[in-house]
Amino acid sequence: MKSLCYALVLLFLPIAQAQHDHAHEPTVAKVELPAAKDQVEWTLFSQLDLKSKVAATELSSRLKKPLTLSGFAIPLDFDKKEVDQFLFVPFVPTCMHVPPPAENQIIFVKSKTKLKVADLMYPLQVSGDVELDLKQKNDAYFNMKAKSIKVAR
Repeated sequence: MKSLCYALVLLFLPIAQAQHDHAHEPTVAKVELPAAKDQVEWTLFSQLDLKSKVAATELSSRLKKPLTLSGFAIPLDFDKKEVDQFLFVPFVPTCMHVPPPAENQIIFVKSKTKLKVADLMYPLQVSGDVELDLKQKNDAYFNMKAKSIKVAR
């Protein structure tokens, strides 16, 4: 019996280690929706220098203009079934060992239409105008008024 237990441990140990090794990697948004014509990547927002608080030319030129971004929502203001304010991030920190996104990778989103809480486990494609808020009134350097939110299931 003891030999059988050791054999099972030796058999399943490599599988468990492989799963554990990948458990701490962030889940990046891979939305299966068609890319919008104004789709941007999260690297655009990393062009805000966090020390000097200066945005690069490419980022500055895209602010206050419609753009679409794929990512995940972390709800802020919600009742039991719907949410209309959330932090939008490129990945979900799935474990306490995964650090949160950088400050220039977090967008505060306010939506006129409410999103079902059940939809928050899926990647989202959010469209709207993004503004830079260096005073971080909403705990984020970027604010977006969402015009459209699509859920990728």
